[in-house]
Amino acid sequence: MSTWTRDDAKRFARQGWAASLQRLRDAWLVPDADACMVALYEAVTWARALDDALGESRPGRPEMLDAVRFARNRALHGLVLLVEPQLRGSPSDIYTDTFGVLTWVHSDQIDRPASEYVDQQGMVEFEHHFQTKPVLDTMLDVDMVLAEP
Repeated sequence: MSTWTRDDAKRFARQGWAASLQRLRDAWLVPDADACMVALYEAVTWARALDDALGESRPGRPEMLDAVRFARNRALHGLVLLVEPQLRGSPSDIYTDTFGVLTWVHSDQIDRPASEYVDQQGMVEFEHHFQTKPVLDTMLDVDMVLAEP
Protein backbone atom coordinates (compact mmCIF):
# COMPACT_ATOMS: atom_id res chain seq x y z
CA MET A 1 0.00 0.00 0.00
CA SER A 2 1.41 3.37 -0.94
CA THR A 3 1.02 6.51 1.08
CA TRP A 4 0.97 10.02 -0.18
CA THR A 5 3.66 12.44 0.89
CA ARG A 6 3.75 16.18 1.46
CA ASP A 7 5.13 16.51 -2.07
CA ASP A 8 2.07 14.66 -3.37
CA ALA A 9 -0.15 17.11 -1.48
CA LYS A 10 1.67 20.03 -3.12
CA ARG A 11 1.24 18.36 -6.51
CA PHE A 12 -2.50 17.92 -5.88
CA ALA A 13 -2.79 21.56 -4.84
CA ARG A 14 -0.97 22.68 -8.00
CA GLN A 15 -3.28 20.51 -10.11
CA GLY A 16 -6.35 21.86 -8.33
CA TRP A 17 -5.14 25.43 -8.74
CA ALA A 18 -4.39 24.94 -12.46
CA ALA A 19 -7.74 23.25 -13.13
CA SER A 20 -9.76 25.90 -11.29
CA LEU A 21 -7.87 28.70 -13.04
CA GLN A 22 -8.66 27.08 -16.38
CA ARG A 23 -12.35 26.85 -15.43
CA LEU A 24 -12.25 30.56 -14.56
CA ARG A 25 -10.68 31.36 -17.95
CA ASP A 26 -13.27 29.24 -19.77
CA ALA A 27 -16.18 30.88 -17.92
CA TRP A 28 -14.68 34.31 -18.58
CA LEU A 29 -14.68 33.67 -22.33
CA VAL A 30 -18.33 32.57 -22.53
CA PRO A 31 -18.97 34.90 -20.54
CA ASP A 32 -20.80 33.32 -17.62
CA ALA A 33 -20.75 35.33 -14.39
CA ASP A 34 -22.15 32.47 -12.26
CA ALA A 35 -19.56 29.99 -13.52
CA CYS A 36 -16.85 32.62 -12.95
CA MET A 37 -17.95 32.95 -9.33
CA VAL A 38 -17.83 29.22 -8.71
CA ALA A 39 -14.43 28.83 -10.39
CA LEU A 40 -13.05 31.89 -8.61
CA TYR A 41 -13.99 30.65 -5.14
CA GLU A 42 -12.51 27.28 -6.00
CA ALA A 43 -9.35 28.98 -7.29
CA VAL A 44 -8.78 31.07 -4.16
CA THR A 45 -9.24 27.92 -2.08
CA TRP A 46 -6.59 26.03 -4.06
CA ALA A 47 -4.28 29.04 -4.16
CA ARG A 48 -4.51 29.35 -0.40
CA ALA A 49 -3.88 25.62 0.06
CA LEU A 50 -0.84 25.81 -2.19
CA ASP A 51 0.49 28.88 -0.39
CA ASP A 52 0.07 27.06 2.90
CA ALA A 53 1.80 23.94 1.54
CA LEU A 54 4.73 26.00 0.29
CA GLY A 55 5.04 27.64 3.71
CA GLU A 56 3.41 30.92 4.57
CA SER A 57 6.57 32.13 6.31
CA ARG A 58 8.93 31.19 3.46
CA PRO A 59 11.49 33.82 2.45
CA GLY A 60 10.34 35.96 -0.45
CA ARG A 61 6.66 35.00 -0.14
CA PRO A 62 4.69 37.62 -2.09
CA GLU A 63 2.38 39.77 0.04
CA MET A 64 -0.29 39.36 -2.65
CA LEU A 65 -0.94 35.93 -1.17
CA ASP A 66 -2.24 37.65 1.98
CA ALA A 67 -4.99 39.06 -0.27
CA VAL A 68 -5.75 35.51 -1.39
CA ARG A 69 -5.99 34.40 2.25
CA PHE A 70 -8.33 37.29 3.04
CA ALA A 71 -10.53 36.58 -0.01
CA ARG A 72 -10.69 32.85 0.70
CA ASN A 73 -11.54 33.37 4.37
CA ARG A 74 -14.27 35.92 3.70
CA ALA A 75 -15.70 33.89 0.80
CA LEU A 76 -15.82 30.56 2.60
CA HIS A 77 -16.18 31.42 6.26
CA GLY A 78 -18.57 34.30 5.78
CA LEU A 79 -20.15 33.43 2.43
CA VAL A 80 -19.39 36.99 1.43
CA LEU A 81 -19.76 38.10 -2.17
CA LEU A 82 -16.40 39.58 -3.06
CA VAL A 83 -16.95 40.28 -6.73
CA GLU A 84 -19.54 41.97 -8.88
CA PRO A 85 -20.31 41.94 -12.59
CA GLN A 86 -19.60 45.10 -14.51
CA LEU A 87 -22.12 45.58 -17.27
CA ARG A 88 -21.52 46.62 -20.83
CA GLY A 89 -24.15 47.94 -23.15
CA SER A 90 -27.62 48.75 -21.93
CA PRO A 91 -28.91 46.64 -19.02
CA SER A 92 -32.44 47.37 -20.25
CA ASP A 93 -31.82 45.57 -23.55
CA ILE A 94 -32.92 42.06 -22.59
CA TYR A 95 -31.94 40.63 -25.96
CA THR A 96 -28.20 41.24 -25.67
CA ASP A 97 -25.59 39.92 -23.32
CA THR A 98 -24.71 42.75 -20.96
CA PHE A 99 -22.18 40.96 -18.75
CA GLY A 100 -18.84 42.62 -19.32
CA VAL A 101 -16.31 41.71 -16.69
CA LEU A 102 -16.25 40.47 -13.11
CA THR A 103 -14.35 42.74 -10.70
CA TRP A 104 -13.48 42.51 -7.03
CA VAL A 105 -15.62 44.74 -4.83
CA HIS A 106 -14.24 47.67 -2.88
CA SER A 107 -13.24 46.65 0.63
CA ASP A 108 -15.92 48.95 2.06
CA GLN A 109 -18.51 46.54 0.65
CA ILE A 110 -17.14 43.47 2.44
CA ASP A 111 -18.86 42.34 5.60
CA ARG A 112 -16.41 41.99 8.45
CA PRO A 113 -16.30 38.84 10.58
CA ALA A 114 -18.40 38.85 13.71
CA SER A 115 -15.48 37.51 15.73
CA GLU A 116 -12.67 39.59 17.13
CA TYR A 117 -10.29 38.23 14.51
CA VAL A 118 -9.83 40.49 11.52
CA ASP A 119 -7.10 39.73 9.01
CA GLN A 120 -5.86 43.31 8.85
CA GLN A 121 -2.79 42.49 6.73
CA GLY A 122 -4.92 40.45 4.34
CA MET A 123 -7.40 43.31 4.00
CA VAL A 124 -4.60 45.79 3.26
CA GLU A 125 -3.21 43.49 0.58
CA PHE A 126 -6.72 42.88 -0.82
CA GLU A 127 -7.13 46.65 -1.16
CA HIS A 128 -3.74 46.96 -2.83
CA HIS A 129 -3.84 43.97 -5.20
CA PHE A 130 -7.51 43.04 -5.79
CA GLN A 131 -10.10 45.69 -4.97
CA THR A 132 -12.04 46.94 -8.04
CA LYS A 133 -9.71 45.07 -10.44
CA PRO A 134 -10.81 42.45 -12.96
CA VAL A 135 -10.88 39.03 -11.33
CA LEU A 136 -9.13 37.16 -14.11
CA ASP A 137 -6.24 39.65 -14.22
CA THR A 138 -5.62 39.28 -10.51
CA MET A 139 -5.81 35.49 -10.62
CA LEU A 140 -3.27 35.46 -13.46
CA ASP A 141 -1.02 37.59 -11.22
CA VAL A 142 -1.50 35.04 -8.45
CA ASP A 143 -0.59 32.31 -10.92
CA MET A 144 2.70 34.07 -11.60
CA VAL A 145 3.63 34.27 -7.91
CA LEU A 146 2.64 30.65 -7.27
CA ALA A 147 4.70 29.38 -10.20
CA GLU A 148 7.52 27.12 -9.20
CA PRO A 149 10.87 28.95 -9.04
